[in-house]
Amino acid sequence: MTWSRRVVVVAAMTLAAVMGLSSAAWADVIGEGPGVRARGDWTWGSSPYNLLDIQLGVRDTACDGRGASVHLRLYYDNGGTHDTQRRENHAGCGNAVNWDTYWSGSGYIVGVRVIGCVIGGDCYASPYHARP
Repeated sequence: MTWSRRVVVVAAMTLAAVMGLSSAAWADVIGEGPGVRARGDWTWGSSPYNLLDIQLGVRDTACDGRGASVHLRLYYDNGGTHDTQRRENHAGCGNAVNWDTYWSGSGYIVGVRVIGCVIGGDCYASPYHARP
């Protein structure tokens, strides 16, 4: 197999893998800024009203004595939003804390952002991720 054909095959396999994942879940979606690095991933539920297998994590990157938090901002088909419960990390500089959770509600979820915040300070949002 020639080098160019290998590249095409690898690219096609990678695209297929990404396309397969994108219909079910997002991995390592990041919301970060000075002092905080937050991440989240989840599985889109078969119902548009829930998210399953949510994994959230947050790290204090400023080492300034303030903790960090992470939460999801859910976007609904009616134009409304909802912020899930904030998960706080007071473990100190450089230490990450992780949580496993889920979300089930009454609104049709059309998109999600991961929000990382410095406690008592600014918050930073990930790019918007639409329901596939």
